[in-house]
Amino acid sequence: MPVVENIIVAVLYLIPGFLAREIYHSRYPLKARGDLIITLWSILYSVIIYAIVRFLDFKFFNNYLESSDVSLSSYKFIFSLFGAAIFFGLAALGYGSFRYWISTKSEFITPPNVQSAWGDTMARVSKQELWSIVFLHDESIYAGWIKKYTYDPDSEYQDFLLQRAIRVQFKGNKFIKLYEVQGIGVHINTKEVRRIEFVRGSTKRK
Repeated sequence: MPVVENIIVAVLYLIPGFLAREIYHSRYPLKARGDLIITLWSILYSVIIYAIVRFLDFKFFNNYLESSDVSLSSYKFIFSLFGAAIFFGLAALGYGSFRYWISTKSEFITPPNVQSAWGDTMARVSKQELWSIVFLHDESIYAGWIKKYTYDPDSEYQDFLLQRAIRVQFKGNKFIKLYEVQGIGVHINTKEVRRIEFVRGSTKRK
């Protein structure tokens, strides 16, 4: 087999692990890692996918996928590897979603891939339905439910949507309602935030 073809085959057999990994982390991101770490994890996942597909081919398909022939001509095996990568990536994604749902019902289960104070806090806020009081650098104060939020481990700042929001003022050791925000809520970037306090709300979110 020519050297160029060897390289192409090696790349094709490594891509499934990378593909499965990226499908999962598209929903549950990780902090950026070096190329070597990504390559090693991709190799590991590819080996696992390769072993499973080859086992199934010998066990149930009588080598129909031509898994014993590691070359560009074994297109059935190559396509089956990519199909398996998509399947396992989506399965992992489903597991992550199920685990996240379970974490909203039980305090003993943590959401998947929580790697920062922001990610952990937002997961708990969502799970416990906490009322959020947001103090901004411009001295504005808003209160409401954090309905949606971004979680990019590589970004210094994150966005979130404060729903059913009200503008308040702190006066005389208590909060005074100034007005209720009309529309879907208040979009805030954490760059604008001085601090956030979380308290138990008197009503459930809608």
